Parts: sequence; C-alpha cells; structure tokens
Amino acid sequence: MVRFSIILLLVFGFYTCKGPVEHQVKSNHLKFIESNYPGDIFPATINSLEESHLVTQIHDGLIGINPATNKQEGRLAKRWVVNNNHDKIIFHLHDNVYFHDHGCFESKEERLLSASDVKYSLEYTFWHKANSAQGIGLLKDIKGGSEYYDQCRDMEFEPGQLEGIKVKDSLTLVIYLNKSNPAFIYSMLSPDMAILPPEGLRKYGNECTIGCGPFVLDHFNPSTDSVAMFRNELYYKTDKNGRQLPYIDKLTAIFEATPAKSLRLIRDGKADFLLTMKQKYVSEFVEKNIDLFEGDDPELVLEQPKDMESTKIFMLRRSNIKNLHYGGMNFLYLDRVRIAE
Repeated sequence: MVRFSIILLLVFGFYTCKGPVEHQVKSNHLKFIESNYPGDIFPATINSLEESHLVTQIHDGLIGINPATNKQEGRLAKRWVVNNNHDKIIFHLHDNVYFHDHGCFESKEERLLSASDVKYSLEYTFWHKANSAQGIGLLKDIKGGSEYYDQCRDMEFEPGQLEGIKVKDSLTLVIYLNKSNPAFIYSMLSPDMAILPPEGLRKYGNECTIGCGPFVLDHFNPSTDSVAMFRNELYYKTDKNGRQLPYIDKLTAIFEATPAKSLRLIRDGKADFLLTMKQKYVSEFVEKNIDLFEGDDPELVLEQPKDMESTKIFMLRRSNIKNLHYGGMNFLYLDRVRIAE
C-alpha cells in the first residue's frame, strides 16, 4: 500500500436480457470508474480490460484467480483434478449454483447449474471464436478441437459435437486433451471462458447477459455513461463466517475517459475507486488535495496494484472501501468488496 510517506515522494519527487427485473435499491452502493465504455460484454467477444471487468461481475467460470494472492482458485468448480500426464482434467461443480433469475427458465430447478450446461457453454464459446476468426490458443489442444474448429466455420452451432468435453454426471465434467499440456489449465482462467445458460444462448445468442456471477446486469445501453448491476440474491459463494456474498447491493460502473474528471469524481464522493491512473495525474491531484490523504483516518488511499509496484500506475480508493484487490493479471472480482460504515 502506498501510504502518506510515499505519496509525499510522488508529489514532491443495452438491456439484453429482454425482460424487466424489479430491484430494491439499497444504500450499499459501490461505484467505480472505467476509462473506456465497453463495446461488448458477451464473454466470447471481449477484447478490453473494461469489458473483462464487467464480465467477471455478471458471469463466473470454472476457475479463476484469487484477487488477494493472484493464485488459481475454484469458482463454479469447487475442485478439479489433473492427471499425472496432464491430458485429462476432472471438474467437480458446486451443487448450489443458480443462473440469474430470468423468464427464459421455467423453474428454479431449471436454473440450477449442471455439467451439461458447462459443456454446452464451452462448446458455444469454441464455435463462436471459430466463426469470428478469433484465436483460441490452447483450446485447440482439446481432443477433437482442431477438427471441430475447422468445421465450425461452415456450420450453425450444434451442441454435443466436441468429443473432448464429456459429462460424467450432473456435477462432473471431464476435459480430455490430445497430448500432455500442463499449461492448458491456465486457458480456463480467462473471463471469456465464463459459463452461460443454454436457454439464454438459444434465445438471445451473443446478446445473452444471463450469468451466474455475483451481480445481475440491469441494463447495457451504449448511449449512457454508466452500467448498473444488482446483487445476485442466489449467489453460491459465502465468506468464512458463512455469510452469503456479495456484500454489495448495487454496483455501478462509471465510464469517464478524462483523468482530471475521474479524479474529481473520487474527490467529491461520486465514485469509490478507480483502478489505473498514471503517476503524472496522481502527483498533481495529491498535491492539491493533500488533506484528503493525511491523518490516521484519511478519506482517500493511494496504492499500487499487486505485482505492479515497479510501474507508474496507481489505484485510488475511498478509505472505507475494503477487500479491494487488483493485480498485474488484471482480474477484477468484487464479490468480497465491502463498504465500511
């Protein structure tokens, strides 16, 4: 954390779910700033940090990165097993994961995540990348992946065509590789490997924003300067005391490209944090607002993202924002962030 002493050195040295959802707006509202408006928030097509940051609030993948340690952790998969030859991975899913409430599901039971949903979603992602001529990297190492990739470019999506992804039972999925590859598991960390419901993909295709992440998208409209999300009341994760996550009731991403305006939003209490700000803008801001950083209980805290201490990039947050972690791998998970009273 960049505390006051280091600060001195710096200074002087579209609604796509197609159905209205009623939400109870509470005071526990977290607002953060992104420098660019996302062009798309469909996981298979994201190509910017801003898009990735939104996708990881709405969706979850099988595994992810622990934001505090930058190490792998289970998300939808409570555990996974890689065989000694590194050509077979078994994913064991949580039994209490639900997709967001939406009219495309006929019942709560239908919204319960299953291994067949995961297979369908991964195959759709694979097919979409082939059709849009995107690189798929290590995913070609899945058994039958290269052949599937080639045929995908000439066909409509048909589930069940990728032989290397097998459903063992309702909560167990197995991925078989063509050859030993210890690095393959890292391809599953990417936000574009998020799992979406077959019902939503069939109904909305690339406009599907139904996920099973900690927040439910309220709207996505490129003509506005913000995106709102609300707490997923059925989110599967809990903290160490058994309290259901996320802690935040409402989440708003504010899009502002001008550094000076972004910093004023933080200063004036209209936003709670921003992730990446160059030192040249931070230095001037701190010099003019040094009182906000002083004392045992400052209003603002300046720090550098984990593993980026050698850069000139800084994070700025209000001091009552707790459990906010952002590192060199650029994963943003806000399910454990809370606003202290």
